[in-house]
Amino acid sequence: MKEVTLTPGEITRITLPGLGSAGYQWFFEIENKAIASVAKLEGEAVDSPRPGTSSRDELFQVTALAAGQTTIHFAQKRAFAPNAAPNATQDVKVVVG
Repeated sequence: MKEVTLTPGEITRITLPGLGSAGYQWFFEIENKAIASVAKLEGEAVDSPRPGTSSRDELFQVTALAAGQTTIHFAQKRAFAPNAAPNATQDVKVVVG
């Protein structure tokens, strides 16, 4: 599990590998919304598509709100198949101190 350490008010960005050309996008859930917030950055400049695909990576902004720990659960799924198993998952532990 990836871990990021922040101070209250600090902002960081998380980049996840895109697979939009196959209909996938990243969705997220955060365990404790009082500790940090997450927002998908739509339209932000992300590097060119990854080699071997026409998909662009997806970018998320994490803002530390208060001291504590929380985990963000990311799941790469197709919006038109919300009950299907995710193609990929990634958890990020956020420590705010």
